[in-house]
Amino acid sequence: MNQVCPVCNGMAAFVIQCPECGKPMDDQGHISDFYGPYSPYEEDLWPQLTGLSGRVASSRCIHFLYCSRCRIGRRRAVKKILI
Repeated sequence: MNQVCPVCNGMAAFVIQCPECGKPMDDQGHISDFYGPYSPYEEDLWPQLTGLSGRVASSRCIHFLYCSRCRIGRRRAVKKILI
């Protein structure tokens, strides 16, 4: 069995309201997609980027959300599921 993110794989909707204007924030995808595959020291910085480490980090997919109206970005963890 594999752990997958239900949001990345289109199995679940992900709607987070902007804390400033209340409009739905745009899901920019997995946080590593936002920072890019060649981010320097990505592995070393992963706990700082996600706020998670160890076993918890491996069971979560961190998404970056952005409100273009307010120019606010947020990170949110999505629990991976077994398939």
